[in-house]
Amino acid sequence: MKIFFLAFGVLFQHLLQGQDNFSKYYTFDSGVSNFRTLLVDKDTILLEGIFVDTISPFLQGIAFAKVDSSGNLISYHRYFDTKGRDLTYPPLNNIIKLSDGRYLVPAMTLQDEALLLIFLNSQFFVDTVFEFFTAETSVRLNLVRSVFELNDGYIVFGSAQRLSYATDGQIFRITKNGDLLWRKWYGLTNKDEAFGDIAQYTDSTFILASFHKPFPVPSQNHLYNTWIFEVDSDGNILQEFVDPDPYSGPSGGLVIDKNNNIYYCGEQIIDAQHGQQNAQGRIGMLDTDFNLKWKLSFGKNISISTGLTDMISSDNKLISVGSYEDTSRTALGNPWGYMTGWTVLTTPLGDSKCERFDTATWFPMTNSSEGIFRTMDTLSSGNIIACGEGRFGEETEHNIYAWLVKMPNPPCKNLISKNEAPPENITSSLRISPNPARTQAVIQWSENTGRNADYLLVFAEDGKRKQKLNLANGSSETFLNLSGYLPGIYFVQLLSKGGYLLGVNKFTVSP
Repeated sequence: MKIFFLAFGVLFQHLLQGQDNFSKYYTFDSGVSNFRTLLVDKDTILLEGIFVDTISPFLQGIAFAKVDSSGNLISYHRYFDTKGRDLTYPPLNNIIKLSDGRYLVPAMTLQDEALLLIFLNSQFFVDTVFEFFTAETSVRLNLVRSVFELNDGYIVFGSAQRLSYATDGQIFRITKNGDLLWRKWYGLTNKDEAFGDIAQYTDSTFILASFHKPFPVPSQNHLYNTWIFEVDSDGNILQEFVDPDPYSGPSGGLVIDKNNNIYYCGEQIIDAQHGQQNAQGRIGMLDTDFNLKWKLSFGKNISISTGLTDMISSDNKLISVGSYEDTSRTALGNPWGYMTGWTVLTTPLGDSKCERFDTATWFPMTNSSEGIFRTMDTLSSGNIIACGEGRFGEETEHNIYAWLVKMPNPPCKNLISKNEAPPENITSSLRISPNPARTQAVIQWSENTGRNADYLLVFAEDGKRKQKLNLANGSSETFLNLSGYLPGIYFVQLLSKGGYLLGVNKFTVSP
C-alpha cells in the first residue's frame, strides 16, 4: 500500500503545559502524511517520512525534513529512486549520525524489495545510496531495522521474508564503500523472527530485541515470545533470553543503563482469542547475565488496548511512548477504531524501584480520530519531542497527517528507596496498623481510593519484593499475614489494575 506525503503546512497547534510546548500537524499538501522516525541533533529535529508525487512522476519517495525546537520548518527535500521504483521505509528504522557529520537512513524499494542505505550530507540532503539484495530469488522482502558504524564499515541489522512467508532475522557487514563482507541469518525453522530494536551494548557487542512466533499459524494466533540476545561484531550470539510468557513481544526502545542492565518495551497480549485488540504495554528488565529481574504490563482499562513503541532514559527514569485503542469502538463496527490516542508514561529506573508505572499521560483524539507515537528523543531543555501520525476530521484514508509533539519531561514523583520517606501526598491514603503480637497488620484505605484499588505490593527495606496481595473489588481494608516477616522496615504500595500507584506507606516489625 502506498503512503502519501509532502509539502509543509501546519493544520493546527495546541500548546501543552507551557508556551514552548506544542502539538502540531503537518499536511505536506497531501491527504496522507506521517513522521516515522526522528533524531535530535543540537536541538534541530531531523525527520523522515514518505510521500507520493500526485502530478509527475507519480512515484512514492522519501521526504527528509529539518524542524527547529519550536516546530518551525527549516528545510525539507524529496528523494526519488533513480531507477523509477517506489520507495518506502522499513516498518521500524532510525536516523543514524555518522562520525564524519553525515547521516544514514535505511530504506527499501516496493517493486523488487531491494535494501537501500541512504547517506545524507551534514545539511540533511541525499549524498550517496548503497543498494543490496535486489530481486533475490529466495527472499520476498528485505527490511533494515538499524545500522551501526564500525571502524572499517557498517553492521546492518534487519529481517527478511522468505518465499514461504516465514520471517528470519539477518545481520550483514559492509565496507565504507558499500561492499558486502558477510551475511548471517537468525531464527528457527518453525518460527518467525523479527528485530524490534537494537542497541550498542559494549564497544564490540550489540543487544537485539526480537521475538519467536510459530510458523505457519492461523492469522489470529498471537503465540509469540520475547527473544533478547547479545551478538558481537562478527554476528556471533554470546548470550540470550527467551521469555517463557507466550503472549509478549518487544518493539522499539531498548535502554542500557550505566550498569549495563537492559530494559525493553513492547506489548503483552492479555486475551489470545482477540489478539492485539486486547494488549497491554510491557516493560521488562534483564541484568548483565540476562536474568529477568522484573516485567510489568500497563493498560488504561479493560476496553483499551495499549502498546508501547519507543522508550528512552532521562533523569534516572524510563520514558515510554505508545498508543491505545478503544476496542469498544472497534466492536461497534467503527472501521477506524484503532490507535485512538497517544500515551506517555514514566517508570523509575533501577532494579528494585520499578515494580509499577509511575505516571501516565493520555492524549485522546477528537472527532473520532486516531493517533500513534512512533519515535521520541530529548532536547537540551529536557523536553520530550515525539513524532508519529494522526487522523483528523472525517474518517477516510486520505486525512492522516504527520504529527510532532513537544512536551515537558514528565517527573518520576513516587520513587521508593531504602532510608527514604514515602511521599506525603499519598501516605495519608494508606494506613497500616501491625498488631502487638506481630502476627498480622491491618491495612486500610479510603472508600474513594478503593474503587480503583486492585492489589498490594510489600517490599523489604532493601527494595526486594516480599509479597503481592490481590484485593476484593471495592474493598477498603485487608489483613496482611506477618508470618515469616523478619524484624525490619517494610514498604506497602496500593496499586490499581493498570499499575497506577494509589497509596504508599511503611510499617516496622519489631524484634
